[in-house]
Formats: sequence, structure tokens, C-alpha cells
Amino acid sequence: MTTDEISSKVGTHGKWIGDFALLAFMTLLCVGALELGIRILRPQKPSWLPTYKSDPVLHWVNLPNHEWAIDVGEAQWTIYTDENGFRVGKDGAIRRNLPAVLWLGDSFAFGNAVDYEQSFVGLLNAERPPRYSFLNAAVGGWGPIQYRQQLEILLDKGLQPAEVFVATFVGNDFHDCVYDKNIPVRDGILGVDAGWRSEVKLRSQLYRVLSNFYHRHAKVPMNFVQNEFEMAQPSNWESGLLRQARNRYREEFEKIARVTREHAIPLTAVIVPSKQIVDAASGKTIAHPSEIQSFQPGFPVEVAKTIFQELGIRYIDLTDSLRAEPTERTYFRFDGHWTPQGHRIVECTILAARPDLVAL
Repeated sequence: MTTDEISSKVGTHGKWIGDFALLAFMTLLCVGALELGIRILRPQKPSWLPTYKSDPVLHWVNLPNHEWAIDVGEAQWTIYTDENGFRVGKDGAIRRNLPAVLWLGDSFAFGNAVDYEQSFVGLLNAERPPRYSFLNAAVGGWGPIQYRQQLEILLDKGLQPAEVFVATFVGNDFHDCVYDKNIPVRDGILGVDAGWRSEVKLRSQLYRVLSNFYHRHAKVPMNFVQNEFEMAQPSNWESGLLRQARNRYREEFEKIARVTREHAIPLTAVIVPSKQIVDAASGKTIAHPSEIQSFQPGFPVEVAKTIFQELGIRYIDLTDSLRAEPTERTYFRFDGHWTPQGHRIVECTILAARPDLVAL
């Protein structure tokens, strides 16, 4: 290669590098300008939940006396908690002059993605004339072990509920019994790492705009997650992780039943199905690998019902009621929790099974 050819190649590469550097600079400049413009002209609500604190027994609990507004595109909602970390409405009022009905559970019972007044516990509290005060002691991400521990802690503190309800989400509550729950809490956020991606999600207003737009308009495939594929195959429950999970699930609800019996408190379990389970119950075809011999999406519901029957625990299965409406109306597409319409159906189902929960 001649000197002229080498010089030409170096010049070409140098120009390419220069053009790339200029493009990168202009991109960063535009992103920075958009970020600044959004912050000044239309600041975005946060899209995460800094609503937790670490706990030596329960791993994490709701922050007490906390307020936080969230916008995830398809849902905008606000959290208020009282001094106990229980979810309450904006006014924070609890009917202390009425017998208390305690609700335990995870994010479905807590009411993720809707305001308290739209959640089924909030709707129960809004019934008139009131008969009970419904206490929402649920915490997102918990499982049956934490439900039982929370119950024991509250009873030890002197709470004397007239009745206890446990909402169990069969989409992951079995696995929650065997998975490690020692998840760190940083700045009130559960499980967030210290990487740059998390920082972008937490700090960037532009990211929130793009994320919210995607959540509003993108199509979501009707797919099972891996855990649900495993649970939809009855043979998987005969050994391994799912057998261990089922046994521990049963043990925890047996303990919950024992504790409530010792305190003469009626107990009811409420079976919460996933969107995919409801879709399958409605007759929608759920795609699955062809090599699976027996695929029963609703099988986790049947496992839970069998356990409750064996333990003599009264239960309410929400599946049939929820399948009366398209899941597009009752479950948020990305968030996966119930919409206000879903919560209304849940409240109606609970009251149909237990009309005595409101004034007779």
C-alpha cells in the first residue's frame, strides 16, 4: 500500500470518527434539551414505588404515614398509608368505632394500580350503612409466610379483628413460599440495584414519557410466564420445586387457620387468579409448547382449593366472576393488576358470597 493510499484510509477513518462523534454529541444535546424541556414544561409523576422499608421479620413493610403519586402510563394512582402502614384513603379515616375485618395479601389485595377508593377494600369500606371497618394490611410482593407473620404480629400488638380474610394470588404465592425473600430495599424501593439503568429509570423525565407512551399503546402478547407454564402442568406438582412449594403453602395456611382458631376469629381465603388463568377459563387459547402432554392453566386454583378443603378453610374463588368480563377490562395489560372494573367485580363477588359483611 502506498503512502497516498495509507493517508487516504486514515483520512477516511478520521472523517468517520469525527462524523460519529458529532452525531453522538448532537444526540446527547437533543436528549438533554428534551429532558430539560419536560422538566420545565410538563414534569412527569414518578413511575416507581419508593413505599417500603426493611423489616427484620417480614423483610419489608409499607412505609407508615406515606403519600406517593404514580403514573405508569396505563394507570395513575396515589398511595396513602396510616401509622400502621395500612393502606387508607386520602382522608386517612378508619372507622374505629366498628368491628375490624382484617385483609392480608400481596399487591392485589393492596390495590396496586388504582386509588384506594377504587380498590375492593376501599369499596367495601364505602358501603352504607357500614357494619365493619375493613383494614388493608396487605403488602406488595409478600407471600403466605408473610401473611401468617403479619397476622401474628398484629394479634400480638393487640388487634382483635372480627374476621380475617387472606387474598392469595395463585400466580406466584406457591413460589413465594420457597423463594428467598431477603430482597434489599434502597431509598424505599424494593429490589432496585445501583446500576446506571436503574438511575435512568428513576431520574429521567424523558424515560418516563417514552415508557408511559409505550404502556398506553403497545400491544401485549397473551403469554404465560415461566412459573405459570410450570404450574399449568399437573405432573410438575408431584416432585421438585412445586411439590415443595405446595407443601409449604399448605403448612403456612394450616398455621394461619390454627392461629385464627386459637383467637376464635373466622377465616376466609380469597383465591386470586392471574389474567392468563381467567383468559383460559373464558375459553381463550393459551399458546404452549407442543411437547407438553397435559396443559391446565387453572390447575393452581384447583391446588389451592384442595388445600383449603383439606384444612377446613372457607374460600371464595374469583375466577368465574372475573371471566364474565373480558380481561382487557378487568386487568391492566402491562401492570397485570386489576382495573377499577376488576375491583368492582371482586367486591361484588365477595359480597355475593358474604352478604353479612355489610349491614343487614
